[in-house]
Amino acid sequence: MPTNLASALTQVDDSVAKAFADLGTLAESARHAQDSLQHAMREAQRAAALVDFDDKALQEFLTKPYLVRALGNGQYELIVPRFIGFRAGWPVRHDGPYTVYLVSKFINMLAPLPDWLAGELGFAAPSFGAALDGNTLTITRGDPAAVMEKLGGPKTIARREGNRLILRPASRFDILRREAHPLPAPVAG
Repeated sequence: MPTNLASALTQVDDSVAKAFADLGTLAESARHAQDSLQHAMREAQRAAALVDFDDKALQEFLTKPYLVRALGNGQYELIVPRFIGFRAGWPVRHDGPYTVYLVSKFINMLAPLPDWLAGELGFAAPSFGAALDGNTLTITRGDPAAVMEKLGGPKTIARREGNRLILRPASRFDILRREAHPLPAPVAG
């Protein structure tokens, strides 16, 4: 009987050891379940905060999904969420999910803004369109003679070659300063 008793005690010891091991595994599983539940509750709280949005503010955003900030001297920043894909003005930087554009009368003259945005900023429809390359201003829309006069005539324009106005070197920067200010480098992307 002592052998049976010893064998039975060994089996009890083994069973107790296995039970403790199983209990440890169960406790570890419970800790993981508790962590997962806490994570799920945090995510649910975040989602609940998003569900409680302002319908009126959402409608306002959908009506006007951009922001215009006055910088002074006739310049503005146009801030647009990148997911919209709207482009206007001169892109100057990305700020997280937004693209920031520089907008001015001069930029509007070279690359016309949509009428609704130009109207909101108080820009009159440009009387001409132009592309500036070095000291040459090529008039793409409008009367080159009228543009020449508007920009200062012979004081600022060295000569006119059809629709191309060759600016006096010193006047190029004066025209840019007067019309808009020099442009920053565009943003890639």
